[in-house]
Amino acid sequence: MASRSLESGVVSPITVRISSRNRLLCEALVRLLRNRTGFCVQGMHPGVGAGAQSDGTSPCDVLLVDSLNSIRASGESEPNLEGSPASHLLFFGMEEDPERFLEAICLGASGYLLNDASSEDIVQAIKMVARGEAVCPPKLCMFLFQRIFAASEGRLLVNEAQDARTHNLTMRQRQLMDLVSKGMSNKEIATQLNLSQCTVKNHIRRVMRNVDA
Repeated sequence: MASRSLESGVVSPITVRISSRNRLLCEALVRLLRNRTGFCVQGMHPGVGAGAQSDGTSPCDVLLVDSLNSIRASGESEPNLEGSPASHLLFFGMEEDPERFLEAICLGASGYLLNDASSEDIVQAIKMVARGEAVCPPKLCMFLFQRIFAASEGRLLVNEAQDARTHNLTMRQRQLMDLVSKGMSNKEIATQLNLSQCTVKNHIRRVMRNVDA
């Protein structure tokens, strides 16, 4: 059942508000949810800038939106339309566009459904985001993982470069210390870098002096 249990044991329905550029679609979603047990549709916005058919003050659990412009137009970083905040923001009818997907996340999205999603997909997504879960297409999820990994790698490289500049280490010294960190002996390092063990020891001494070790 699409509902939440309160401390008193009373079951509370999931409150939903809908914003769609397509009034017919908006009304169809309202009918769909009102015919389902466990949902309470507070109202709808039949397009950006149109007046809300609700009291405009009560917060909702899920704000269902089919346009990034709906959130941009509110001028808020948090999901908000016409002064009515939502706990979770769910985009539907969206394109499989990685950059738009990232923008939706930056706008506070908890869910992102493509334009081929069925009515049942939307119902299930509402239940999931109301439970605090995320919903997005697998390909876009993988894109997000890759983007975060790339950003993390970039920060790591920047930090390493800053450390190297701070301690005035040469490229050879950084290469050598990378092998030291892997637990290699002076002999193994000398063999891999085609250096004498004496040269390796001298490099290590200089590095230790530079970092006050």
